[in-house]
Amino acid sequence: MERIEEQLEHAGYPLLELDDPGRTLIAIITQREPRLVYSIPYLLTTMAHDALTFRSRIKRTLAALQGKQRAMLIELLVITSELYGTLPDHDSAAMRELRTLVTVIAPKNLNKKIRAAHGSNHTLPNGITINLASAQTTLLNYTARSTLKAAGRPLRDEFRTQYALSQLFTQRQKQIIIKRHDGRELTKTEKEYYSRAIKKRINALLDPDVRTFLERTR
Repeated sequence: MERIEEQLEHAGYPLLELDDPGRTLIAIITQREPRLVYSIPYLLTTMAHDALTFRSRIKRTLAALQGKQRAMLIELLVITSELYGTLPDHDSAAMRELRTLVTVIAPKNLNKKIRAAHGSNHTLPNGITINLASAQTTLLNYTARSTLKAAGRPLRDEFRTQYALSQLFTQRQKQIIIKRHDGRELTKTEKEYYSRAIKKRINALLDPDVRTFLERTR
């Protein structure tokens, strides 16, 4: 199996049009890479749009997992169903299918637990901690970028940009940069953090002398 990053790039992430999305889910879960876990809600929402196969695919994927890994996917399904409510198509057939599945397979108190942790850190059954506010922002950003394909913008270039930013900035810093790029209003805290920690690094990266110097080290 190819590395996950290579699979996502080959698939034109963020649309993730994979031949076997269940296998990709399993690979991400078993790899235990927190950065990749944030892609799972988008993968699940994309799968949910194929209502005819979504439930059977998820059940097959769950059957292939055991213990904490299986519990992790169930929690991510619940998290995704909660985050999906922030999307423009939150009342779509895909959303209804996702929520119906969650009702069938998830413990009754799990939704309440996820709602209580909204916007804060949440530790999954396998020990990986994710920030639900970051997960929400990531899902919104990648969903918004899915419109680029319809507009004809090359998503491979978009993925390379996202990947390059991930090498230079933390998840939080990248989210703030994307918000500024998209023209969305930053909160007071985000503005202060941008001025204090991000702007200086961007200015250094854009400095012609620094770029020339670094080119000579490649």
